[in-house]
Amino acid sequence: MAAKPLEPFELIPAHDVDFEEVYAFFSRNRDLLDQTTHRCPGDYSDYAIRRRQLKSAIEAERQSAYRYAVMVGTSMIGYVRIVRVLEKTLIAADVQLVMDKFHQRNGYGTAVGKFVALKAFEELGFRKLTVTVLVNHLGANKSLVNAGFRRVGTLEKNTFINGEWQDMNLYEMVNPKLLKKGTP
Repeated sequence: MAAKPLEPFELIPAHDVDFEEVYAFFSRNRDLLDQTTHRCPGDYSDYAIRRRQLKSAIEAERQSAYRYAVMVGTSMIGYVRIVRVLEKTLIAADVQLVMDKFHQRNGYGTAVGKFVALKAFEELGFRKLTVTVLVNHLGANKSLVNAGFRRVGTLEKNTFINGEWQDMNLYEMVNPKLLKKGTP
């Protein structure tokens, strides 16, 4: 059986997306977001979401971080954050990618991961990207590999979630234009 083709998606700066759509996405995916963005349960109130959208505009202006909504039509199906590592000589960024629980396991994670890497390297000028994901999130780990990220190792007891320290896999991708031919 052939895989269903993905609907076209685009990355829109989070501060340019309708507040109600952002609020609905964050409300629907609290459990996923708490596992990727917070050491404790996050604040998903109206005020907190509006503050995130304002912060998105400020960070983009300062070129310190970029927050995007993954949009299919007018529906937000994912959230991407690209945060510049403070060391200017590294020109590296940490990436966070969260797909809506209703859009997981159908190829969007891989497709969005590839698109984000291309955008980070070609538009934003990053040299290297890193991503961490819970060891037990098998689909997310597979998506990162399929998107071209290389697993570097496991960060043991790295993140505190639901009262327990969790192991995280660390992935990286170097801008392909910087790799010499024949280099692994």
